[in-house]
Amino acid sequence: MATVTDHRLAAVAVDSTSGTILLEGRDLVPRTPGLMYDDSRAAAQADRAAVAGHDVWTKFGVTMQRSWALPRALWLVENTDIEAGSRIVHQGDHMVSRLTGQPTATDSSQALKTGLDLLTMQWPTAVFDQLGLDPSRSDEHTSELQATTSLGCRPLLEKKKNTQSPSM
Repeated sequence: MATVTDHRLAAVAVDSTSGTILLEGRDLVPRTPGLMYDDSRAAAQADRAAVAGHDVWTKFGVTMQRSWALPRALWLVENTDIEAGSRIVHQGDHMVSRLTGQPTATDSSQALKTGLDLLTMQWPTAVFDQLGLDPSRSDEHTSELQATTSLGCRPLLEKKKNTQSPSM
């Protein structure tokens, strides 16, 4: 991409399934294989997420689905050794980050599957607290993200109070 001039490349679009997630390192390299949208290993986590966020999800007429990313994010947090600076991202977010060379913001379609409250366009932090997730937005790219998206957020889910890794 470094040798492509701007007059040859007008735009790039990325299309992906919104329920597929992976763990991405600070260097934007995957730390896990992608957990596909139809991966059923997080059934117990889906049930917990459905209960914890019932009031949020019903406000905009949805039910937490096993095919959504939030249950698999919980599964990753509970079953993966997450190094400091790593992030759980949707596959489309990962591909865009790799294309741009920096972490990029997610969109509401992707973020919905990670629990975004569509009415407030905010992460449901009370629900995440119940589930033990931390939607960290404190990395060095936060101000850039707010400038590039109406959400100003990305699905950064990390272990709460991770004592094995230095805090960010």
